[in-house]
Amino acid sequence: MTGQLLARTRLLTLVGEPGVGKSRLAAAVLAKCPGLPLHLDVGVATGRGLIRSVADLVGAAAAPGDSVLGAVAAALPAQGEAWLLLDNCEYDLGGCADLLATLLPRCPRLKVLATSREHLRLPGETVYTVTGLRAGPTDGHTPHAAERLFLDRVRTVRNDPAFAANRTDDVARVCRTLDGNPLAIELAAELARVSSPAEILTLLDDRLTALAGGRPTADARHRSLRAAIDWSYRRLSRAERSAFRQLAVLPGSFDADTAEAVVDVRSPDRTVPPTLFLLASLEAKSLLAARPGSDRRLAMTGSIRAFALDRLAESEEARGAEARLVAVMAKLALPYAEAGLLPGRSLVGLVEESANLSAAAALLEGSGDDRRVTFAVARLVGCEVAGAGPRDRAGLVETARATGAGAAGRGTGMAAVAVLAARRGDTLVALSLAEEAVELARRCCHHTLPHRLRVLASVHARAGNLDAAVRAAADGVASAGRLRDGEAELWCRSDAFGYQVGRGRLTEAAEASRPLADAAQDLAPTPALAALRHTLGALRFRQGDVTAAAALFRSGLLTDHTGPALTAWGLEGMALTAAASGGAARSLRLLHAAHTLRERAGDPPMPWWQGWLRETYIASVRALPTNRVQAEERAGAALSARQAVAWALDEDGIAATGQPPSLTSRQRQVVDLIAEGLTNQQIATRLHISVRTVETHIWHVRQQHGLRSRAHLAAWSVRQRARPDDVTVREPHLLTASGRGSRDSAPAEARPSTADGTAAP
Repeated sequence: MTGQLLARTRLLTLVGEPGVGKSRLAAAVLAKCPGLPLHLDVGVATGRGLIRSVADLVGAAAAPGDSVLGAVAAALPAQGEAWLLLDNCEYDLGGCADLLATLLPRCPRLKVLATSREHLRLPGETVYTVTGLRAGPTDGHTPHAAERLFLDRVRTVRNDPAFAANRTDDVARVCRTLDGNPLAIELAAELARVSSPAEILTLLDDRLTALAGGRPTADARHRSLRAAIDWSYRRLSRAERSAFRQLAVLPGSFDADTAEAVVDVRSPDRTVPPTLFLLASLEAKSLLAARPGSDRRLAMTGSIRAFALDRLAESEEARGAEARLVAVMAKLALPYAEAGLLPGRSLVGLVEESANLSAAAALLEGSGDDRRVTFAVARLVGCEVAGAGPRDRAGLVETARATGAGAAGRGTGMAAVAVLAARRGDTLVALSLAEEAVELARRCCHHTLPHRLRVLASVHARAGNLDAAVRAAADGVASAGRLRDGEAELWCRSDAFGYQVGRGRLTEAAEASRPLADAAQDLAPTPALAALRHTLGALRFRQGDVTAAAALFRSGLLTDHTGPALTAWGLEGMALTAAASGGAARSLRLLHAAHTLRERAGDPPMPWWQGWLRETYIASVRALPTNRVQAEERAGAALSARQAVAWALDEDGIAATGQPPSLTSRQRQVVDLIAEGLTNQQIATRLHISVRTVETHIWHVRQQHGLRSRAHLAAWSVRQRARPDDVTVREPHLLTASGRGSRDSAPAEARPSTADGTAAP
């Protein structure tokens, strides 16, 4: 792709972090260029003068009294089309900029390829960021570029064909740990003289010490990883160094607001640039990298952060930066913790800051700080989103139970543990904890009372006591109204409405739905709106209006960042309407996709909703032959959350019904990544192609297969990859208390309401 860029521009600058392979890539590109290739290492040239070195390179000699630069400009056109590689421009950034500012206008047939840790900031310059080599996971047969480089370098130091046998995962982890950085990978390969891949992984816990054994023939700044990064660090200003060190407390990506909250740069003369300017400067110097697919979030690679942490430990800034990290992450986590594991705010912030949240929580381990509980509950929400297993959650649950916390912390922890207990069916424990959390809120934490009452209502509902659930939710409405907390009031009203639908009092539910339906017209696309639309869909379904119900469930699914429970609810709603419209196969696939999502999150459906799903499941199973049932179940269980939503929204049946149309291998890769939810920029980064190439592949596939939108393309991809005929069968296991369905149970269709507004038996 760099060759294509160079064909369209006269000045292409390859930038990237230390050791990422800029020079090697540039040399490979230059070798394929026609004309006369000229290569100048600026690091070497600075000793005898940059302009004089260029003159020697092109064979230009200035007459006495004439400009050497003028002689260079005069010599180049005579040689025809010329290609100049200026390598390592960071040694003399200003000199390179001045040189090219003169040569390019005067030499129209000159093209320049530059490498630098910082771009030149010249008019017409095209900047290409070189990132690390692609690394793992592997399929055991086709290692990625990073693994191939590692194994190739290992062969030069260790004559052992069995070195990587049965260790491909460890090799991939080594390369991922090093962010695919070629210099770091080559230095790690030196450790293979006496260490296995697993042992190298352990040594990389202190990577700057471990990766210090470079080749003596390498230039000084590439003989160790520490030296490579230190060269850039020493060229930062005082303010840039301070910001760089403090940003190391953030292990994950971050935006400008988070950086502003963490960084506190102080200067004796009080002339400190704004944090945003410092971020821009560090990014320009390749010490921060923009996260692929995002123009707002930055991050340090692992090696650069390790270096920054060492410098932070040597400074007096560590304690302050860590305290500010805890404060800003606690502010982020508090709304999620107060919701008590029930659906609440958009999860985008929690997902993006998950690594930083964990780092902040680690700083409070062993303390009596109430914020430990806040972090634990918020991270439990994150575990549900990520589908973490019970072992990952166990320590967080124990922290949430902390009895040494203050009243606010205890209430937050009790509410969260109550929700978890109710999901397990431990009703007595759940009720006791939820009621105690409510009492604590009434006594001393009034602002949390609506959230605690929501939890109590949820526990009652899971216990099958929907009347008590409605009363608790109504108390939450009143409490939120007194506090003028509009968001909490909406959630409590929506919960109460859902419990009314669940107990079959459709007339009351319909009356309660009118103001909520009106409010939904003005709501932004948030989890609250998604939950409300799903509940309205359930009401319309029970009233017999399947078309309106499907439209409501669909609109709820279109809301992003709602979390696994709300996503599963929407998929299940679409399954109900599909079955009621004669789509038994579609219903089964959606039911199993939702079931898998709930299992990963540890959040089963409410009992009243579970009953509806069981009826639909039994009816769908009875409508299909056994092999088709098993195939659809398997296909649904194999879908990720994004894939399931894309498939559910494909209502027009865009997917082909015959043999899958033929795609090129690259088109298949692009389409599969679209189905996983990646943006064009993320796909381009993953496949090491340009965004324009991605767009071209998408256009061709859509034209060839009549796919009208990106959503249809994603849905089509999912259906092609998970066709029932290609799926291994398994026993049906869904939607009964024991986890298995029964084909012998009596079928039950969606029941219309009777004249008095109650659900028909």
